Amino acid sequence: MHPPANLHLKPSHRYPVSLDYLRGDVTRFSLDELTEYVTRAFTGKPDLDFLPKQFWYDPFAMPDSWGSAPQYPSDFFSELYVALPQWSISRDWKPLNLDTGYRDRLEGTMCRIATSCLEGDQSPDKDHLRLVFFTNYTVHTIWFCDGKNSPEQQVAAALRAKGSMNMQELGAAMAAATKPPSPKEMYRLARELRLDRRYRQACAPGADCP
Repeated sequence: MHPPANLHLKPSHRYPVSLDYLRGDVTRFSLDELTEYVTRAFTGKPDLDFLPKQFWYDPFAMPDSWGSAPQYPSDFFSELYVALPQWSISRDWKPLNLDTGYRDRLEGTMCRIATSCLEGDQSPDKDHLRLVFFTNYTVHTIWFCDGKNSPEQQVAAALRAKGSMNMQELGAAMAAATKPPSPKEMYRLARELRLDRRYRQACAPGADCP
């Protein structure tokens, strides 16, 4: 696959490439380009013919905001999906020329990856397990966080109402959070991944990355 055109390689003061510019570039990838990028990010196999080294300086494995643990690659893609409606109309983000079509293309990418992992009856190798693990993680994060009345917002509202919660109360609030069924194909396919006996361990709550 040819590299995407018009990439921004602007460095930041901390990293070889600015994460803000990377976000902007990723939103403009075509479906094929995004599928290639996500697949290689999930499996940890950079392709320097597709994207320059700067894009593979693992923004997905940098410390989180607390500096305590690496981010999953799924966090990068799902958080961009969730934040994009607000970022795309923000004056602060306007210079990045964010493309809201990214949301549809990420859904398409999740469907492509899930479908490829569900096909056939072969025993999954490590790449398949990582693809399933991160695809399930991405789709669940989108389900939990996306929308004005998302489960995340419901838990936040319950927390504000009580002022504070212990872990047991927080867990109960998360379990009680609901969301209407969605017709989106990525949710159906993610559910099939969780039900597939080959991937139950990779999709189990609290599972470690394969």
